[in-house]
Amino acid sequence: MQDAEEQVVIREAPGFGCRCVMQILWPSFLIAIVANGILFSLVDPQDVSLVHEYLADDSMAAYTFGFIGFWILFAASSALTLFLAQGRLRDMAAQA
Repeated sequence: MQDAEEQVVIREAPGFGCRCVMQILWPSFLIAIVANGILFSLVDPQDVSLVHEYLADDSMAAYTFGFIGFWILFAASSALTLFLAQGRLRDMAAQA
């Protein structure tokens, strides 16, 4: 028999901050993959003069910096969208 006073562990959902970070980073990660694939399907990193000057003709470094650049760009876009949507949601809640 189990004790009648057995403690129940309740897990809380991730905080709002964690959820917002994932709402920003995950979609921007997926779109950065697509953008990186499209860019480097059309342009060979060896043809770009910046790769020769700064990356010592390393294609993998060009792919990496391209992906990180796209990810930062799209994360900023997602963060701005979330920021603007939260303001609108607060306005709608205040009117109700």
